[in-house]
Amino acid sequence: MKLAVAALLIFFIAIGLFGIGAIPAMAEIKPKVVSLTWQLEVTVAGLRPISIKTPGKDKAEIYWYAPYKVTNRTGDEQIFVPSFELYTNTGQVTRSGLGVPMAAFDAIQKHLNEPLLRDQTEMTGKILQGRDNAKRGVAIFKDIDPKAGKVDLFIEGLSGESAPVPLPMPIKVKRINDDGETIMVEVNTIILSKTLRLRYTLNGDYLNRTGLTARQNSKQDWVMR
Repeated sequence: MKLAVAALLIFFIAIGLFGIGAIPAMAEIKPKVVSLTWQLEVTVAGLRPISIKTPGKDKAEIYWYAPYKVTNRTGDEQIFVPSFELYTNTGQVTRSGLGVPMAAFDAIQKHLNEPLLRDQTEMTGKILQGRDNAKRGVAIFKDIDPKAGKVDLFIEGLSGESAPVPLPMPIKVKRINDDGETIMVEVNTIILSKTLRLRYTLNGDYLNRTGLTARQNSKQDWVMR
């Protein structure tokens, strides 16, 4: 789990310990109306389930995937490090690529008939200026909770905007030092990043996993997390 997410969970626990007075201050942290830093454009072509049988598996498994295109119109070259996470209304949290074999990407690429589609590793890196240099990728997730009726998709790495948030008390977190060793360090703040949120409602019989459709509830919005 990322430092920001892990620390934020502890932050909310601390709120419960220290009282609800800290909640309004947290709620006021929102993206700037006019961004003062770079921001990439992204188009997400829905969230869909697919049944895939990968090598070594006795039967097909369900994966969810979200094809997307990222375009850089910021005026400078940018480094894109994508991070996609799904949150269900049943409390499940899953990150794209986690436990997803390369064979699943190959199957989705073939299904979409997009030979230039890139996996998450290939999407990471420099994005040049202009429409002609846009990159097409796909975020892939292992099957989500069958009882979930709503899903939030968070996309991080599209903006350079961030905000430090002081914690009510110092916490210790894991970090990797210059020697590649995992060490514990004490922090007093967390860094929230401007993140795109897409909200979906799942329609259909959850027993028929590949028959489900994800309807986007509203226009995309930006949050700090």
